[in-house]
Amino acid sequence: MTSKRTDVQHGLLVQDVTLAVPARKTSRWILSLYCANKTRSPADETAEFALGPVVNDPALTDLFRLLAGKEIGGDNAELVQKAVWEITDEDGLTPETRELLVAFPAVTE
Repeated sequence: MTSKRTDVQHGLLVQDVTLAVPARKTSRWILSLYCANKTRSPADETAEFALGPVVNDPALTDLFRLLAGKEIGGDNAELVQKAVWEITDEDGLTPETRELLVAFPAVTE
């Protein structure tokens, strides 16, 4: 998601989400996005975003593959945020972070 303000972080959706959009209806969803710009302010209730663009950066798509089918929540969410910033604001995913992400439990249904 692209922030409409230059002081607010862009948002990154790290796992697939399926949304059903009813015809001729307005819908709202809460999406768990990760902050893509470590140096920008977090979003607040006044922040507005535009949908897109789709990310095709190899380091981020690798992260998405690592997280596919994994349970993200609690401390895991903090580690995912750290991983995003390692890619977007640092030199890339560290081996230590990669190892921790691989160990995330699978989603149970």
